Amino acid sequence: MLKSISLFFLTFLSFVPAYAADANLQNNLTGAVGELVPDVRTVKRTMSYADIAKEIQRWIFLFIGIIAVGYIIYIGAQLLWAPGNMEEMKSAMKSLMYVIVGLALIPFAYFLVNFIINIRL
Repeated sequence: MLKSISLFFLTFLSFVPAYAADANLQNNLTGAVGELVPDVRTVKRTMSYADIAKEIQRWIFLFIGIIAVGYIIYIGAQLLWAPGNMEEMKSAMKSLMYVIVGLALIPFAYFLVNFIINIRL
């Protein structure tokens, strides 16, 4: 019994310095990684008016694109529901043409807004 207790304490004591070394190594690695990868709280990001305008522009064009895709789906449903009524089909095709022209104009509007934002006087 005494032998097993002493063996247990010797085994336990042999792991204590290794555990302490592992904890120190972990702290050193955490510190090194903290120096290499900046924390979100330490990065000070300042946004200029141009950056804010570009962000607003991106969200507006995304919103317009989603609305246009939804409207195309709605026009497709109109075409399916009116197979014999030529006036409704013509109206739906006209609406589809307007949506496609609007979607084609989005890139031009994007470049125009970027040009205006990037003008340096």
